Amino acid sequence: MPLQPAPRSGRLTLTLTLAIALILAIGLALASYLDEANFRRAHTQLAISRMLVPTQDLHRLIESSMDFGLALTQLTTLPQRLQTMLDEDADLLAIMVYDQSGQIIFQAAQGDVSVPERIPGDWPHGAAEQDGWHLANPDRYLLGMGFRNSFNQPAGTLVLAYDRARVDAPVVSMRAALVRNLVLTQAIMTLLVAVGVYRLVRPLRAELHVAKACGGGRLERPDEAQTPAHPVSDMLANVMAFAAAINRALRRLAQVAAGRPDDAAPEMESNATLARLIGLDRFNRRMLLFALLLILSGVGVLSYLTLLDFRREFEPALHRKAEVIGDSLRRMLLFLDAHGVQPQSLRGLDDHFETIRTHHPEVGYLALVDPSGQIQAAAGTIPEQIRADLQARNAASEGPVVIQSDIYVDTPTPVHRVSGLIGYLHVGQERRFIDHQMAEIWWDLGTVALVSMLIAFELLLFAIAFLVHVPLSAVARLAREVCAGNFAARIVVRARNDFGQLAAALNARLDHVAQVCRQALAQAQTETTRIALTRLHDRYGRDQAGDLQPVAEDRLILIRWPFFLLIFAESLSLSFFPLYVRQLYTPIPGWSQELVLGLPISIFMLVWALSLPAGGAWSDRVGRRRAFLLGALVAGVGLALTATAQGIWDLILWRSLTALGYGVVFITAQGYVVDYTPAAQRTRGMAMFLATFFGGSLCGAAIGGILAERIGYAPVFWLSALLALIAAAVAGRFLIPPAGPSVAARSRVRLADLWDLLRNPRFMAVTLLTAIPAKLILTGFLYYAMPLYLSTLALNSGDVGRVMMTYGLAMILLSPLVGYLADAWGRRAGFVTVGGLLAALAILLLELKASVLLAVFGITLLGAAQAIGVSPQLSLVMDVSRIHSERMGAGTVMGIFRLMERLGNVLGPIVLALLIGALGFDGAFLALGLYALLSVALFGLIWLAFARQDRRLASSQACVQPVLRAERAAA
Repeated sequence: MPLQPAPRSGRLTLTLTLAIALILAIGLALASYLDEANFRRAHTQLAISRMLVPTQDLHRLIESSMDFGLALTQLTTLPQRLQTMLDEDADLLAIMVYDQSGQIIFQAAQGDVSVPERIPGDWPHGAAEQDGWHLANPDRYLLGMGFRNSFNQPAGTLVLAYDRARVDAPVVSMRAALVRNLVLTQAIMTLLVAVGVYRLVRPLRAELHVAKACGGGRLERPDEAQTPAHPVSDMLANVMAFAAAINRALRRLAQVAAGRPDDAAPEMESNATLARLIGLDRFNRRMLLFALLLILSGVGVLSYLTLLDFRREFEPALHRKAEVIGDSLRRMLLFLDAHGVQPQSLRGLDDHFETIRTHHPEVGYLALVDPSGQIQAAAGTIPEQIRADLQARNAASEGPVVIQSDIYVDTPTPVHRVSGLIGYLHVGQERRFIDHQMAEIWWDLGTVALVSMLIAFELLLFAIAFLVHVPLSAVARLAREVCAGNFAARIVVRARNDFGQLAAALNARLDHVAQVCRQALAQAQTETTRIALTRLHDRYGRDQAGDLQPVAEDRLILIRWPFFLLIFAESLSLSFFPLYVRQLYTPIPGWSQELVLGLPISIFMLVWALSLPAGGAWSDRVGRRRAFLLGALVAGVGLALTATAQGIWDLILWRSLTALGYGVVFITAQGYVVDYTPAAQRTRGMAMFLATFFGGSLCGAAIGGILAERIGYAPVFWLSALLALIAAAVAGRFLIPPAGPSVAARSRVRLADLWDLLRNPRFMAVTLLTAIPAKLILTGFLYYAMPLYLSTLALNSGDVGRVMMTYGLAMILLSPLVGYLADAWGRRAGFVTVGGLLAALAILLLELKASVLLAVFGITLLGAAQAIGVSPQLSLVMDVSRIHSERMGAGTVMGIFRLMERLGNVLGPIVLALLIGALGFDGAFLALGLYALLSVALFGLIWLAFARQDRRLASSQACVQPVLRAERAAA
């Protein structure tokens, strides 16, 4: 009877749509949250600098009055000045002046605003706070400055309280705009996801239902109703029809996925042909590319809309500061005018203007222009065009008009007294400063977009692999097993979409075949029939059928997300950990503060390095899944306890615990790559490992600082612990234990085995001449020297961080390509050599000129160089240590290699610090570049000698083989 396809269902379309839409929502929500945090930070910094202007104004007034010998209580005109300032600034809640004992002397407050009679304990005060301080309470911003009397003795503290709700109104407006942009972008992208997934999946769904029907429907011989058959022949017919139906359905499915639905189905000539047809790589690539483009588009659209809103909210705040500076100077001039001092008779007004410019670097010039257009006082360089414009506008009495030019933005403030206009105060903000502020915001938005896309991309890879690629490859492997006559195999059913239903149907059909075999065997009447059925039962109907695992490449995809998540969790604290250590600092007799502050980081690196050999051996014995799970749990516990640390010693203890778990996961993930990649594809697997590691590190470091500013240091560690536990749960759920014999059967490591490994000249050449120099360059040149060097080029910390990110981006983007090429060409030592040469060139380039552009190029080139050279390193180590890996286990060999490699991590900062101290940056970079060049050149020469030795050995074996064959033939 003809086979009837099962009813169509949209389970696969719905599952993929929801998965991609959810990942997109996570990426967009993360980007929106981080953008809001960035805007809040930038706005708060600008608002504080603006609120500091009247604070400094009052501070100067109080100190200048006390310079005449007046006591604080004798400043009788001060209360009126405080009230005037309060009335003119709607954001001000209160102004308070406290004496040195902390008792309030003068105050002015709005309405029912409460003012503390004494300085609260959590407010800084005194002479040590003369440069100013600020606090952010839930309902107000507090700005204060300590002042001194004429004898330079501490005399009291000035405090201004601002209404936080009014000051942060742009933040609230920005948050509403971000939510609107998020909802709009998500709605549009979700619609596109649904349409795109439907169109991509539609050609496959009909074929999937046919395949399900083949696996789960009843397959009968056409003449079964007319010709009764023996149970044995019936069973064989059923089995063969089943295999043929699966093959036909899978061939058809492969043709549709390849875009050839009308082609004649080729015959199944071999298992390799079936594997090629069932790969469905084109469908996977299309689905992944489609989802990735949507994520890029969604984050890009959201970032663009956010940039427009940032500009709308932020630029007026920049101009508002110019108005505040003008108001401050206006009050001073009116105060002097009230005491009979005219501006034109003032001496030192130019110097006072220059002092204000020094405190506010964005101010390019200050000018007081009288009603006739004459400049009475000025500071800074006023361009001739603007000078002429100022004079013309004031002379024409056009009133205060903001002048916009390519160089400056001029904000005028009229100075009116009762009898008339004194003149206009002009504050010229440099356009380049405003543009620089907007560029900073643009770079922050770009960083957030990049981080969000990287995280979403990792989630996307995992989702597509779990929902599509892994079940498809499992079905393909089952078909190969059936074609080979193995009916004892089963698929591990995890997905619940159409692919999962197909897998369940195939498993059910195989179970039915086994049941038919058992029933026929039980009903056998003659001994001959029983023997024949027993043989068939042994082949087709065994009771204990091992679960069929997905192919090796799919297992790498499954470990990628939990590994990324754990690296991300640990890296969240990278940007602020030294500050967290400083909070917990307690003096240790005989130790400097710098040494104590560096101790937790050094101990973490030491424990991490020492855990690698033992962790690798333990991972070999207990299995990768269990080792990853327990390592992630230990790391999560360590991160949680780090948040509760009360002092330096318990912090060191908890960081050591974290390092232990981190090291176990690190070496286990590498062991997983080695276990489940063929030797010919190992570099590709290690490239995936490196890209995932640097992606997690880059994302964690970029986000951690923003989160710490928003929620504090300890909550970030709690979040890291939660993410580590989630990574453990994902690993426990999705990592599949090996179906073969356990690696625990390997013998324990002996000292003799370790000694044999260290006597391997090829292993030592890779380790000493390429691995250790690469790590020394990474930690010494990139992480230690470059931040110091870039700071000498007038880059701030944000710019330094963005420049340093180019290294990680180069690693992430190039590592997969390098892995593919190294495996395809098979010249791993050549890649290691080229990478080392490029790394030396990247360092030596900085000798040409002290330039930011050259530094950016050098760091990017270093990232590309280490992507080329580091990815094939471990593959090369495993190639030259194959015998040792068989004896000790791959994890043990990798652990020893990584431990020795960490010597470069430890020596890097020390060596560069000594070189910079002795030779300066130029001399240090020259020495390091020459060392890198010499070490890689020596490695290349040694490897050429090894290659010649291998060719001679192969040639001698080729000559001996005919003689041996002739002797065997004669014997």
